[in-house]
Amino acid sequence: MTEYLTVDRPIHLAAAGPKNKHPQGVAIVQGTDGQYMAATDGTILAVIPAAGDLASCVGRVIPADAIGLVKPTTKNRKPVQLDTNTVSVTSPTTGAKTEYEYLDEVFPRVDLVVKGSSREFADGRTVTVDAALLARLAKALGSDELTLFLPADNKKAIVVLPHRMTGFGLLMPCTPEKGAAETAASRLNAFTAI
Repeated sequence: MTEYLTVDRPIHLAAAGPKNKHPQGVAIVQGTDGQYMAATDGTILAVIPAAGDLASCVGRVIPADAIGLVKPTTKNRKPVQLDTNTVSVTSPTTGAKTEYEYLDEVFPRVDLVVKGSSREFADGRTVTVDAALLARLAKALGSDELTLFLPADNKKAIVVLPHRMTGFGLLMPCTPEKGAAETAASRLNAFTAI
């Protein structure tokens, strides 16, 4: 049986780390409401929806190199073709077809971390962070690694500490309160160190 996987995000990058503790591959995993692609480098885990009906491919691990050939920035990209024993990728630039075998490795149990795509966590809360803003803050603090302190009160600022450096930063939630969104300046003025 042949199935097709359309890759619309660069999930393969999560599986291409230099210090892999897990296979350099992307797994098709079953969620509560569909199939997903999951990738890990042993440090981070990324899970995104997988386009197409891939029920027969659940549990298969596709080499990251195969997914990497169909980068989302490529125009006229072709879907990855999944057969019983091979993964075929057609180059959008040359039209050449490359075949890969599935990886015979055990992929981490994604379902033990996140239950399907419902984003239900047994213990914790959600925090939305602008990645570009956080990257700018990291650059301003002169550190590639940051520690975030999340206050119990989600109306307070998130404290950002650079790794092995002095100084600190704040991420101001600016959540609406009493009908008006507070400004970052007012949050900063009301900030009490944790």
